[in-house]
Amino acid sequence: MTEQPSGVGDVIELLASGRDAALLGVPERSWLDFKEGPYVLTKEAPKPRFELAKDVAAMANNDDGGAIIMGVAAERDPRDVDEVATEIKPFPCELVDAGEYQHVINSDVYPPPRGVEIRSFERDGKCLVAIIVPPQGLDDRPAMLKRVVCPDDQVIDTFAVPERSGSHTRWRPVGQVHRDLSDGLRSRRITAPVEPGEETPRQQTREPERWPDRVRERTVDIERYMDWGDRAILTLACEPLQTPDRIAGFHDDQGLKGAFARPPELRHAGFGIGWAADPTLEEGSLVASDRSRCRWLDPDGAFFVGLRADDAMLGRSPNRAAEPRRLQVHPLALVEFTYEFCRFRAEHLAPLVAGPWLLAIHVVGARSRPWSLSLGRTSAFTWNFDDATPATDDDWLKAIDATDDHARDAFELLVRFYDLFGRPESDIPHTAKGAVDEADIKRQGGG
Repeated sequence: MTEQPSGVGDVIELLASGRDAALLGVPERSWLDFKEGPYVLTKEAPKPRFELAKDVAAMANNDDGGAIIMGVAAERDPRDVDEVATEIKPFPCELVDAGEYQHVINSDVYPPPRGVEIRSFERDGKCLVAIIVPPQGLDDRPAMLKRVVCPDDQVIDTFAVPERSGSHTRWRPVGQVHRDLSDGLRSRRITAPVEPGEETPRQQTREPERWPDRVRERTVDIERYMDWGDRAILTLACEPLQTPDRIAGFHDDQGLKGAFARPPELRHAGFGIGWAADPTLEEGSLVASDRSRCRWLDPDGAFFVGLRADDAMLGRSPNRAAEPRRLQVHPLALVEFTYEFCRFRAEHLAPLVAGPWLLAIHVVGARSRPWSLSLGRTSAFTWNFDDATPATDDDWLKAIDATDDHARDAFELLVRFYDLFGRPESDIPHTAKGAVDEADIKRQGGG
């Protein structure tokens, strides 16, 4: 390639083929940012963490995404306002922990940009590193920072929108942010018709196409609440299409709150949606958790349960000491967990809110995180790690209509999970005739 690179693919091709010198003289662009060295992440210094999140979010806000290349010094061209690459400066490879970088990006940028890739290119025992940010969908933009760092290193929980302007990063003006929010609120405000004689019209109809946004938001909330940024996360979610402002008896210890605090178990010490735990209040929602699971119930009936990838419940790893790990999913745990979630909705939530419901499954980080996922053709207690296939997507979200049969609902969610790994329905254990087989779970699990 004799011409200057015209896109991210060209730059990565140069690095992959060892033609680093071809970058010299290349100017930074809205899609290309050079860094002389890596972001050195430490607990004592919040600024590098902030800079990493800011730069990645700015690239995510480009129509075409972009790349951050570490190990290339740049200086301002006296004939231009942009900086150009002036020196190739590989650095010790151990200065970049790809898992920690991903954790910062997923924790500090909302929504976490999809498909971010961190690639190292070794040069005589040292490295150049590229952070590749693919184009993001319109529903995932703008990418926003959850916190900023002041010049005195004080961390402030707020939000800001960084954007690339040529070779520089600028902040979206507050007036533009306000206008965008106002336009969005106006376009989404849809109120259900009020029946004649109804005194207090409190019921709102949610657009089904907006449901994925809420699922992603709650997944991020659970991830942050539980500090699960280094692991793949499975979230199951349900929501009534006609949502009341608040379910009757939401804080009743003998009613919904009691069932939420002490979820029914299909079998003792099984793989349900969580152990008994007194819930706390998070911005009006009920939240309860144990080591591997987090339950989150909103006052309008929307219910979410997050499950982290670990070898205590969701799967097994061929090497429990080393990271990153490829965690093979435990089929009995997956099936029972999904079944128990659907059973809870059918028995404890659906009777309180009439009308149709949506169900969703959301899997985040199944490819990129240090604890990622694979799926094999295994029985409940045997493992063949050579037979397992990795996930094909890093942000997998599928929604279905709920029915009156929670066993069939659970099967349909499991089909979507198996689709993530390219596995057929016939591979799903503990099911029969398009439904989860409760008796088989008890028989195989010893319940």
